[in-house]
Amino acid sequence: MPCDTHPSQIALAVSPQAGIVAIPFGEQQIQAHTVLRACGFDRRPDGTYAWAAGDPDATRAALARLAGLARHHDTAVTTTTRSYIGDVAAGIAHQLPGEWTADVEIYALPEWQDDLHPYLWDNGELAHAVATTRIPCASVLTHSDGPSLLLTEHPKDDHTYLVGAFAPNGFSGHFADEPDAPRSIVIPAQPALAADAITGRLLPDYDRALHDRRVREVSSALSWARQEQQEWQTIAQSPADVDGMPLSWHEEELRDNAWNAFRDFLTHGPALFDRCQPLHPEPGRPPVETDPAMGRLRAALEDGRRAVVAWNAKLTELRETPRELPAETYLHARARRNAAAWPAIETWLADGHVLIHHARNARSAPSTVELTTPRQTTVAALPPLTPKDPARRR
Repeated sequence: MPCDTHPSQIALAVSPQAGIVAIPFGEQQIQAHTVLRACGFDRRPDGTYAWAAGDPDATRAALARLAGLARHHDTAVTTTTRSYIGDVAAGIAHQLPGEWTADVEIYALPEWQDDLHPYLWDNGELAHAVATTRIPCASVLTHSDGPSLLLTEHPKDDHTYLVGAFAPNGFSGHFADEPDAPRSIVIPAQPALAADAITGRLLPDYDRALHDRRVREVSSALSWARQEQQEWQTIAQSPADVDGMPLSWHEEELRDNAWNAFRDFLTHGPALFDRCQPLHPEPGRPPVETDPAMGRLRAALEDGRRAVVAWNAKLTELRETPRELPAETYLHARARRNAAAWPAIETWLADGHVLIHHARNARSAPSTVELTTPRQTTVAALPPLTPKDPARRR
C-alpha cells in the first residue's frame, strides 16, 4: 500500500501487456515524473509510465537505477503483488454484457481523489475507502448506454477489489452519503467471477435505486409545481395587484417555475414509462397503457420534447444574432416557450400522479433495458436541457 504522507511516490505493478507500469503521485509528484523519465520509462496517455519488460537484464538494470534515483529525489517506491488495475478492469469489461470500456484515472493529488466523493452513489465500503484511504489510481468502467462504475483495489485485502456506481446524469444535488444509494460490492480478481457479481448484484441494486430516485425526483417536482399553481390561483382571485406587481407578472412567474419542474418529467419520464410497461406483463393485470391518463401523459411528454427542441434553437438564435440587428429579447422568447409548453404542463399537473402511482407499483419489476442492446425509450432521446448538475468530476 502507498504511504499516505510521503510527498513523492511511485507505485509499480506488473502488466502482461505493458510490462512494468509505474504510477507517479503525491504533493511533489514532479520528482516522481523526473525519476521515471530518467530511467527510460515511457509516458502513456492515461498518465502512467511503462517499461516493456522483454529483456530481463535490462529490466533489472532499470529497476536498480529507479531505486537509486528515487532515493536521490526523495521519492518512495512501492510494489504490489497485484496485477495492474488497468488490466483487471479491461478483463472485467470484456466479460460484462454489452459494450463496456475501462479507463484508468490517476489521482496524483489528494484533492483529485476528494473530487470523487460527491459523485459516488454508494452506501457501502467503496465510498468509505475513497473518503479515508489514499487511492492513487482506479479504473472507471462505463457502459455505452448505462451506468459508470468505479473499480479500486480493496485497501484491506490484497486479493479483492471494490466496485461501486457513480451517480447517473440528469439529477440535481449531490449523491454522497445518500442512505438509499446502491451498495458497492467486493469482487475477486478473476474477470469472469467479478463480472458475474457485478451483473448479479451491483447492477440490479443500481437499477432499483435509480428507479426509486427517478420516482422521487418527478414526484417532488410535481408536488412543488402543484403548490405553485395553488398559490397562483389564490393570487388570481385577488381584486388588485399583489406585492406591487401586476397579476400578469405573477402568472409568468408561475409558468417559469412550472417549466423548471416540468423538466424533471421530461428527463426521467421516458425511463418511468419504460418500467411501467414491462416486456412481460403480469398475468391478469390490465396493461398500463389502457389507463387514459397515461396516454395523455405520453402525449405531454412528446409535446414537451418538441418545446425543448424549439427552446434550444431559439437560445442559439439569440446568442448568434448580431447586436446591431433587432432581436427578440430573452424574456419575450421565454414567455413564448412557456405559452407553447403550457398545455403539456397542465396535463402533467393534472395527471402526473398517475405515472407516479404506476411507477411505484413497478418498483420490483425488472428493467426493460438490457445491457446487451442499446437503450430504447418511449420517445426519441431528449436534447440537452439547461444543466442543473454540479460540475463534472476531474
